[in-house]
Amino acid sequence: MPTLTFETQDDDEEVVLLLRAHFITNLPWILITLIFSLIPPLLAVTGGLSLLQSQIGLNPTTIYSLLLIWYLFLFAYAFQNFLLWYFNVYLVTNENVVDMDFFQLLYRKIASAELSKIEDVTASMGGVAQSLFNYGNIQIQTAGAVVEFVFERVPNPAYVQKVIEETVEKARHES
Repeated sequence: MPTLTFETQDDDEEVVLLLRAHFITNLPWILITLIFSLIPPLLAVTGGLSLLQSQIGLNPTTIYSLLLIWYLFLFAYAFQNFLLWYFNVYLVTNENVVDMDFFQLLYRKIASAELSKIEDVTASMGGVAQSLFNYGNIQIQTAGAVVEFVFERVPNPAYVQKVIEETVEKARHES
């Protein structure tokens, strides 16, 4: 199994947990992408494209160009949402808690706190979807520069809370 590493990792630091938002939280943008990808074929079947061609006077090349632009924007929307989900990660190591936030292709923010500075870990779940699919938020209160870390919509928050608390205890006994 390959060893997980990250940019600000110390030599003796090992990753205990790698978390990202539950996959089910991608459902809204996936459904939007699917619905919008079906609009041009539905227009073609119902005669909407030929109506554009005859009433507005668009030639077939212009219609194909508009369709290409439509699908390029749709792909960009889906790709951006996938990247936001995939690269927004939360790490718990044997030394730190790390929050890597990815905002755009060229902008990211990394915040970390030592385990010894963690004061409280709280797991919360609310709503039908979170209860049904077992995901929620983890709030980590620290005495460091970043006062609170929030791991948003992570799977199995009770288990994650337990692992973080056990890792904090282990780190306190070792130091």
